[in-house]
Amino acid sequence: MDDGRPFTMLFDDATLRAHDTHDRTCVKSVIAAQLRDLRPNLFHRRLLDLDVRHILTTNYDYALEQASDDRPRDISHHAKKYSLFRRRVVAKMSIWHIHGEINTPRSLVLGYDQYMGQVQRMRLFLKGFYHGKKSPFTSGIREFESGKSLYSWCDVFLRDDVHILGLGLSYSELDLWWMLYYKARLKRRGVNVGRTVFYNIRTEPAVTPELKSIRTLDVEVVEVDAQSGYDAAWESLLQQLRTAI
Repeated sequence: MDDGRPFTMLFDDATLRAHDTHDRTCVKSVIAAQLRDLRPNLFHRRLLDLDVRHILTTNYDYALEQASDDRPRDISHHAKKYSLFRRRVVAKMSIWHIHGEINTPRSLVLGYDQYMGQVQRMRLFLKGFYHGKKSPFTSGIREFESGKSLYSWCDVFLRDDVHILGLGLSYSELDLWWMLYYKARLKRRGVNVGRTVFYNIRTEPAVTPELKSIRTLDVEVVEVDAQSGYDAAWESLLQQLRTAI
């Protein structure tokens, strides 16, 4: 029942009623099973045609990978529950399911407990050591793909120009808000980080609290008018994206 609480809180409430970890994993397995039938559409294929090395997605499904003719290759390090280093390589592109993926239901980030666990590991890797490893980007290594250093989606997020599309950026997504803050903080310290651009797809003018917040974090906002329908809006967005990257 939707009682106005964010899904993250509803999930944590449900898991409090569970008797053990097995019950919580079963809930995640049911959600993963329901997402297995999702299939790619034209816009998934168009996204894969862009000249980019990395795609970060909060989606759990494999619609992006299925839009490619190439078979994905899994790369996983210390990724039984958290997805700091897990990615799937399609051709020469890495797809990072930063909130988990359906083949590993335990990895699905659904409640505040796991969001906080994710942020904890992100901070350890970027500002200290995690499993004995330290972020190559914050260690001064920019071309970390060509070396033997273990790198994460966080390194990509900080170094590269990040274009955020199709995402509402709910305040419950604590890991993403912390990354936006940390990237802005590094920039103001003089570190060479990439731009962050948020594409706001809207049917009518509105300034949400989230939009106000991201502007204070050095995020550029591009308005995408969806009054003529979301397909037309996505066509416009992809054209702008091709010019920008």
